[in-house]
Amino acid sequence: MLRGIFVTLSVLCTLYIIVILLRVMLSWVNGQILTLPYRYFCKLTDPYLEFFKRFRIFRFNTIDISPFFALALLSTTSTIFWTLAWAEKFSIGVFLAILALFFWSVVSALLAFYIFILIIRFIGYCANSNIYTPFWRIIDYITRPVHYRISRIFFRSRIVHYQAGLIISIISLLALYILLDIGYLAGSSYLRALPF
Repeated sequence: MLRGIFVTLSVLCTLYIIVILLRVMLSWVNGQILTLPYRYFCKLTDPYLEFFKRFRIFRFNTIDISPFFALALLSTTSTIFWTLAWAEKFSIGVFLAILALFFWSVVSALLAFYIFILIIRFIGYCANSNIYTPFWRIIDYITRPVHYRISRIFFRSRIVHYQAGLIISIISLLALYILLDIGYLAGSSYLRALPF
């Protein structure tokens, strides 16, 4: 009985993720034929998305990344419900594993976001894009703190070519992501196996 409830909640979270993604994709399409479906999707998703828009940490000038974190939280919640549904028994170890999953989901979402943005910046730099457009200024505003800290760790006070710094930042964040993922998987297995 309890397993069925958790599976249902996990499936509902996954379906809501799909609805949000459809809403986002429909917002990219102009046309009168999509007005009614788009309004329907907005009514279903806007209350949830508006909650995340209130936090300034998810906004960088004109870029709003709150939907990314809203989807990450939904995905985490779906995984938690799925884990609860298929846990052999509910114990402190399972509870700690779920907390670790939640923490890792937040950290992995942030790392994936920064890796993605740094790759976009690297591609833009290699393509000789106009760095003075508002888009690139926002990208630089988002990536600069992480990029400079990583460059300072590896190069100390030496002057390094911007492209090399971007490559080192991307590789470092990818390595950190992989190491933390391995640590999460090992730690989660250990926590689930705890006898209490």
